Amino acid sequence: MYFLNIPYLSYKSVKQELPVLNSNSISYLVAFGFFSVASSLTLYLSLDELSAGDSFAICNSHFVITLVLSYVFLKEKHHPVVIILAIASMVGVFLVARPTFLFGDDDGINVNPNQNRALGVALAVSTAFFGSAKFISGRKLKDNVHLSQMMTSVCIQALIAFPIYALITNQGWYIPCTYDWGLLIASALSTLLSNWILALALQLERAG
Repeated sequence: MYFLNIPYLSYKSVKQELPVLNSNSISYLVAFGFFSVASSLTLYLSLDELSAGDSFAICNSHFVITLVLSYVFLKEKHHPVVIILAIASMVGVFLVARPTFLFGDDDGINVNPNQNRALGVALAVSTAFFGSAKFISGRKLKDNVHLSQMMTSVCIQALIAFPIYALITNQGWYIPCTYDWGLLIASALSTLLSNWILALALQLERAG
């Protein structure tokens, strides 16, 4: 993703089409990159402890958190129907997460005994929070930065965070085969495109 974004950023820089960043914009730019990387990292970690369906169901509760944060930090007003849908969404998250204080300690929940469901739920909730914080910081950058600058912030911090994660978790290193290179390139393209669309949406629409 980094190597795909840098040429475009360089082109915009040469054409002098990039806005001049002030300290406030830089702060939110760093925050946007940090929360983007943190949400991805905690999502990957949650998949080690939860099924993909449970993990993504809980992660998508960022809708509710975003409504609250956008009201507090962006002063956005929300329609009552949206609030009702948010409450319904949280009910669904509780049914998926099945906290023990509501459902009791059911040993049958964890299919894999090596998985720590409580840790997985905590990581998935963290993903939702970081995702919401990303939306808020991205909205704060509205009209102050170029999309390529936002993506570069994400790329640089990802280049720092994920190798550290690989070292800490002892993931090891290997040279990808042709098939893996294809998957990596496809993943980079889809990730870059989705982040570009998200960043553009945050400049055009409210975070909530």
